[in-house]
Amino acid sequence: MNIPLPIAFHALFMIIGLIVLLYAASISMKKKNIQWLQKHRLFALTGIASVIIGLIIMILFKESQGYPHLASPHAIAGMVTVIVALTTPIMGYLITKGKQKVKPIHKLLGKITIILVAITIIFGFIRLLEIVNK
Repeated sequence: MNIPLPIAFHALFMIIGLIVLLYAASISMKKKNIQWLQKHRLFALTGIASVIIGLIIMILFKESQGYPHLASPHAIAGMVTVIVALTTPIMGYLITKGKQKVKPIHKLLGKITIILVAITIIFGFIRLLEIVNK
């Protein structure tokens, strides 16, 4: 299987982002010590940063090859996932500024993000098979 290097790096950063975001979510579920919020924030933002890097890699790769953007179910699902994933920490930030009413939205968006990531990964594997079997 001959996978172009940028696609491999895109997948790598996205998978790292997923793993780190899942860890951030698990920290918030446990809340075993006083510093859970700082750890949750650190890992959530690190996971988001990894996802953004993965996204930038793919945007640059598509631009360099002249490939269209948002032209597959994976790309569309990925964009929706990134938007929801970026909205989640914004809601978390608002909670720290006293906007407690958004707390249920923050929690719901976190759960939705994980579900969207799973869907996007499935579409990604399908897309990868299409690319390597050309």
